[in-house]
Amino acid sequence: MFGLGAKKAAARILVVEDDWDILEVLKLMLEDEGHQVVTAKHGREALAAAAAASKPFDLVVLDISMPEMSGIEVAQALRAAPKTADIYIVVHTGLDEHWVRERFADYDVFLTKAADAEALVGEIARLLAQPTPAAGRRTRGDDAAQFSGGDVVAARTALRAALGLAPQALSTAAFADALRDEIDQLRRLGRTGEEIAELLSAAVGRTLGADAVQPPPR
Repeated sequence: MFGLGAKKAAARILVVEDDWDILEVLKLMLEDEGHQVVTAKHGREALAAAAAASKPFDLVVLDISMPEMSGIEVAQALRAAPKTADIYIVVHTGLDEHWVRERFADYDVFLTKAADAEALVGEIARLLAQPTPAAGRRTRGDDAAQFSGGDVVAARTALRAALGLAPQALSTAAFADALRDEIDQLRRLGRTGEEIAELLSAAVGRTLGADAVQPPPR
């Protein structure tokens, strides 16, 4: 029907959207790409579908503004459950990305509902084409150990400032995990490894090479 891209190997995709028209369009579009699609009209239905699935979903397309249970709560629950901790999360919302990232930053792709269908299909294809197996893909790489506890807090505060985000009161362990996501976000915004390394070097008070900010395998 839509013919927006080359056919990919079928993936199991959960689409969570409270607007029926948008939900149906996304379902048809992704099925046309060869994927197996399960839909949910609200957060609790989505979590029930994820828990009941005989095989974990590969990816979720997730709205944020929904009644009863927000997409942020759904995303947090997915990351907290061992069965869905590694699922790719594509945020698909009309909200501002900075607002979303202040509340939940561990997503893989952010798209506004104004984006065209080809962009959504392309991002999903890119995620699914990554060679690293889904299982354990969120295990952080050894490069995170290059930063001491104090370094991590300073480094992530600097990266959040570069993204236009306010400082965040998190534990050092939480900062260490989330630092990877801020680096990934800056890369998606076009910053090079050298530029990010300069930001980190200034924050921690010592010189870091571009290899210090290479994203770990996912």
